[in-house]
Amino acid sequence: MSYIEPGEVREHLKNVVALDGGKVEPGPEGWIKPYVWRHPSEIPRREWLYGDHYLRGFLTATFAPGAVGKSALAIGEALAMATGRPLLGVQPNGRYRVGYFNGEDPLEETERRVGAAMLYFGVRPDEVEGFFFWGSGREAGLVVAEQTPDGTVINRPVVERVKADVARYGLDALVIDPFVSSHRVTENDNNAIDVVAKEWGRVAGEMRIGVEVVHHTTKAAIGREVRVEDGRGGGALLFAARSARVLNTMSEEEAATVGLMKARRYYFRVDNGKANLTPPPDRSAWFKFEGVDLGNGDNVGVVTSWDWPEDSAPRHAPAKLKFAGQKIVAAFDRLVEEGKLVEGQLAPGLSPGMPAVADADLRKMAYRIGLVTEAKPEDGSALTKWQAAARQAWKRGTEEVQTSKLLRFEAGVWWDIRRGGGETTRRSAD
Repeated sequence: MSYIEPGEVREHLKNVVALDGGKVEPGPEGWIKPYVWRHPSEIPRREWLYGDHYLRGFLTATFAPGAVGKSALAIGEALAMATGRPLLGVQPNGRYRVGYFNGEDPLEETERRVGAAMLYFGVRPDEVEGFFFWGSGREAGLVVAEQTPDGTVINRPVVERVKADVARYGLDALVIDPFVSSHRVTENDNNAIDVVAKEWGRVAGEMRIGVEVVHHTTKAAIGREVRVEDGRGGGALLFAARSARVLNTMSEEEAATVGLMKARRYYFRVDNGKANLTPPPDRSAWFKFEGVDLGNGDNVGVVTSWDWPEDSAPRHAPAKLKFAGQKIVAAFDRLVEEGKLVEGQLAPGLSPGMPAVADADLRKMAYRIGLVTEAKPEDGSALTKWQAAARQAWKRGTEEVQTSKLLRFEAGVWWDIRRGGGETTRRSAD
């Protein structure tokens, strides 16, 4: 085994970096340089384009299952930025030039969606002229990276074309929908996805625009609440994005709380799953689909803003058991459907006349009510304390239900949890 003397190392380094009087001259790559202080008040502010998601100079991402509303939402937000109007309840920080590229649908389908949104919101053609730009993968591909036997290769001519068009039209934001249409690499290869994501981030930084990519979630997430971590393929995209959000269709529990069981699939919420530049929002942003008649026989869904009713329990309720009764009704419906409630039996410590519930279901109940979060009690206590807290929530909620005589409408009849005996009875619809 051979060794290199320290003196030899220093002589070698002199050929890479010139040392002169304590000053370091950066090498040809310029990968590192001396820090130079400037007062923080002189550092330019972050340039948020829209809400706390679209950000100039950075890559952002939206994750959602199919048919939830991610494309319609992206189009609505693009039109809001192009007009400078709060079409979806969020006031853009200016009027911006926005490019929307759909890599899957023909341009005509995007035209239907854009036209429907403009009709619904009363956007005039002159309001978007010169501010909204679009493209389709059916007409011109936008593959910025490919996987070869030698590794992931960036398609430089395509990237340069993107940058040239961004400069040509003076774009402030660019939406790529979906992300998978912009590359030909294996999604489960984190190293390959990392290369693609960082290339889009580099475009955002060099061109001083916000680049938003829309990404599908994995099929494994079907049947449960989706998180940003459920993005299809490797997690490199999530890690590369400065802000990431997720879309979820209104759940059965949420729908029961606000009386929208039959129409719940027309509603969805957006949660900021990763915002490492701003604190996560305290509450979800809710949206609703509205059908718009195009006048040609087509009816197209348009995403609109929707406010959660103030007199209903918020989605992320604090551990104060506020509106626990309404939450109990929603969860009660679900557990009845699952056959996990046994009538005529009492669980220890529960209100008289209410059905017995297994501890596992009580834990779920406590989570739904908001007493506990992320599979842990909020105080970090042991599982036995969690069960006790769940029972307390169940007892408090059932007392509220019985006191207020809350009703629910299901299968064409009214159901009533009556005060006193607590039994479930059926009423006629009238």
